[in-house]
Amino acid sequence: MRVVFVMDDFLIEPLGIGYLSSVLKEEGHKVDLVKTNGDITVPKEMRDLHDEKFILAYSVTTGTHQYYIKLNNLLKTYFQNAIAVFGGPHPTYFPEVLEERCIDYIIRGEAEKALPELLSCIEDGREFNCGEVCDLVQDLDTIPFPDRDLLYKYDRNRDNPIKSVMTMRGCPFSCTYCYNVLYKQLYREKKQKLVRFRGARNIIDECKDLKRFPLEMIYFQDDEFTSNPNFTALMLMYKDEVQVPFHAQLRIDRITEEKIILLKDAGCTGVTFAIESGSERLRKELLNRHMSNEKILAGVALLKKHKMKFRTENMIGAPTETRKDILDTIRLNIACKPAVAWASIFQPYPNLELGKKCEELGLWECNVDDFSPNFFDKTELKFEPRHARFVNNTQKFFGFISKHKWALPLALLLSHIPENEKFKEFYAWYKQRGYNLLYSNKEGKCQAKKILEKRPSKVSVTKASVRRFFHQS
Repeated sequence: MRVVFVMDDFLIEPLGIGYLSSVLKEEGHKVDLVKTNGDITVPKEMRDLHDEKFILAYSVTTGTHQYYIKLNNLLKTYFQNAIAVFGGPHPTYFPEVLEERCIDYIIRGEAEKALPELLSCIEDGREFNCGEVCDLVQDLDTIPFPDRDLLYKYDRNRDNPIKSVMTMRGCPFSCTYCYNVLYKQLYREKKQKLVRFRGARNIIDECKDLKRFPLEMIYFQDDEFTSNPNFTALMLMYKDEVQVPFHAQLRIDRITEEKIILLKDAGCTGVTFAIESGSERLRKELLNRHMSNEKILAGVALLKKHKMKFRTENMIGAPTETRKDILDTIRLNIACKPAVAWASIFQPYPNLELGKKCEELGLWECNVDDFSPNFFDKTELKFEPRHARFVNNTQKFFGFISKHKWALPLALLLSHIPENEKFKEFYAWYKQRGYNLLYSNKEGKCQAKKILEKRPSKVSVTKASVRRFFHQS
């Protein structure tokens, strides 16, 4: 059977679709990928399928689901023999999306077993249980590598010098703002092991296979790269057999000098870790992240000792968070001195502890269909206007102020200045500038030249120019 994955544009590879494509091809199915670039129209490259029976497959997150529902309604009208399947996080946590008139099936959870079974049911005329959470593949090494030929069908993706790899599935942590908490509950009922790791040889072979494509850096997208029990063997093999610079994500409270030495020696040029908040109270009582500022700074000291570049992830705009808490988050980043200090704006999610807390405080009325597809623009909470402006504007200047501590007093003005497009342009430019420094080799050659295609032209950043910028805005 033919399966066509339909997606909006992407730069970071949707590895889940890559894995599913490989599994389906092994079973003899034909697989294609079509980008829509945000349009709601019938892509030209699909129109020859007008009379064919095939699967329209979508990987959907909460926030993008309205776009894909509208797109699917159009495509189902045009392709009257097509069968629409929604998978991904949104149908996993909101199975009621199946009630939409043009969605034929949903898949909940990981789909390497479920999607082939669904296709078999369709071909044989059998029923498929859409409500059940799918079984997990316990031995990840039995899953074929992602179908990179499919993922790199478009030159923009093929030529991106940074390629992504996952060495594990499932997250061992339970942060209150993340759906991983509910995911654990879904699979706890099935009594299946959620956190699983790939073997070192399996990972190395995939990394070596990536050399078929333009490649300057590998980005390990795992939540905690060093938690893999095969970590030491993986690093030793990577150094000998892959020899490509890489970047990894980790928990700063779990890092040790031994791990940093292994990372550095294997070719790691930088790491990313989450601080989230500079307030220990918020981290402990609200976010379920039990690490002290002292522990964070100790981990940072180890990274600096071994000259390891790093990026911090932060989140502002949480319920009960004060302006002082946000400024403390900036101050902690100033103390850490990361290559890139990045911040998102807290987004409440239904059924999660923090989402319920926002409702109890009168800060949010849950409407899944009103969700924003990103967490960079504005807060969804009903803060008083001055605090909302402070949150939204501070997110745009978070990285700059964290890098230039002399600009910290300027942050006090951000609650008084109307939000505007200039702030968004500055944010995009400054973030790209930081990434160019973070993802570069010793000679300074840019490894992230295609992370953002559009950005403002060069900007001269001085104390005087920033003050003028605030004044004019």
